[in-house]
Amino acid sequence: MIIGTGIDITEIDRMANLLERHGVTIWQRVLAKEEREMFDNPKRRAEYLAGRWAAKEAASKALGTGIGKVGLHDLVITKTELGAPQLTLRGHAAELAAEFGITHTHVSISHSQQFAIAQVILERN
Repeated sequence: MIIGTGIDITEIDRMANLLERHGVTIWQRVLAKEEREMFDNPKRRAEYLAGRWAAKEAASKALGTGIGKVGLHDLVITKTELGAPQLTLRGHAAELAAEFGITHTHVSISHSQQFAIAQVILERN
């Protein structure tokens, strides 16, 4: 049974501007340690950040809280062995998931030259 869905679209240029102005600070503020360690292509830094931001926004919408009620590091986007994005909920996000009985998370991220878009679906058995 689907408990929540969320979708978000982010401009890649907006993330490029944030990276230019704030450098590593924005990188550390938005991305959890695992997400920063996974990144391996400096030329695609803004695209990577935009995709992760969109996925975190989508996850917070699926939880029904919006991004202000859960920490950015509580929504962690890693990869499966096959390279597909994978959402892990920690901290307050994990507490909410337990409260709602969420047993499965699904995340999809796509990019164009201008935008990153992500969708999250939360389910329970």
